[in-house]
Amino acid sequence: DQLEQQLLPEVGKAVALTIYNSQGRVLVIKRPDDEEWEPGKYSPPTGHIEKQDIQFLLEGLDVFPPSKEQLYVIAGAREFREEVKREPSCIPSLRYVGRYHDDQTGYEVIVLAGVIIPSGSYVRTSFRKPKVYPSEEAASVKWFTATGIRRLANQDKLAGFRTYEMVFKDDTTQRTLQGYTLAT
Repeated sequence: DQLEQQLLPEVGKAVALTIYNSQGRVLVIKRPDDEEWEPGKYSPPTGHIEKQDIQFLLEGLDVFPPSKEQLYVIAGAREFREEVKREPSCIPSLRYVGRYHDDQTGYEVIVLAGVIIPSGSYVRTSFRKPKVYPSEEAASVKWFTATGIRRLANQDKLAGFRTYEMVFKDDTTQRTLQGYTLAT
């Protein structure tokens, strides 16, 4: 199929996720000490686009016209599910932010950002903090402020800081987040 052939070059590209909660904190995973890339460091949830992501996208052809950005979101959502255990209502709304070439790894990195607000938590006076747990692919999962992430970077404990910089400079996600939290 012609569309599949157009999407195949995307397989193997890295996806990096910046996920906010309703308090404006960002989800960070700690990489296992036996990890090949950046062991023991904190990073955004990351992974690679797989051929199964293309198949999933193509199966939805009758629902929406497929695009590369939708492929990135599908791959990002799958990677999120693989790296982070969460309560069922905690599914991030992801969107494409941009891309960059990582000179250290040689990968082209696709950057996605999103917000997690557990269903049932949109109440005028309070939000529940999304409950997330590490999967077998992460040593731990924590919520950090932007200042905390910069502190990790300054201590050389953070991998993928360029991903966070891109998202922090892009205020669309912050405006989305503010839209959720204006009532508080």
